[in-house]
Amino acid sequence: MRIGECLEFGWETFKRHAGAFVLVTFCLLLANALLNAVLGWLLKGFGGMLSLLVSGLFSGGLMAAARKGARGEAPTLNDAFWPFTTRQGDFLIVGLATNIGILACGVGVIVTAFLFLFSSLLVVEGADYKTALVAAKI
Repeated sequence: MRIGECLEFGWETFKRHAGAFVLVTFCLLLANALLNAVLGWLLKGFGGMLSLLVSGLFSGGLMAAARKGARGEAPTLNDAFWPFTTRQGDFLIVGLATNIGILACGVGVIVTAFLFLFSSLLVVEGADYKTALVAAKI
């Protein structure tokens, strides 16, 4: 499969369910912003670090919605918030691994984020965090 075919498939999928994707993304971004604000207010200084860990749940929600759209179905808010109800530990560890570059004072953030970018999708597909992290960086 070529990169152009992948981009075309993604664009066609987005166009078919544009409203659902925009709604899901907006709701997840809003929930993430509210959580960051609350954690920052409550934990003064540690809230930012904790929100990096919790971001695995939000990226898992985006991946769950994208997976459903790629299968030809319209993504829903239930799909987007599915990681918050099932296997939270796997999503939290994947989020931590993805953001470890930020936690290490910004060193290597691009490398670690790139290596583990699709590990959330592997967890959505049913893999545990160990399998997802190993498979994603290959």
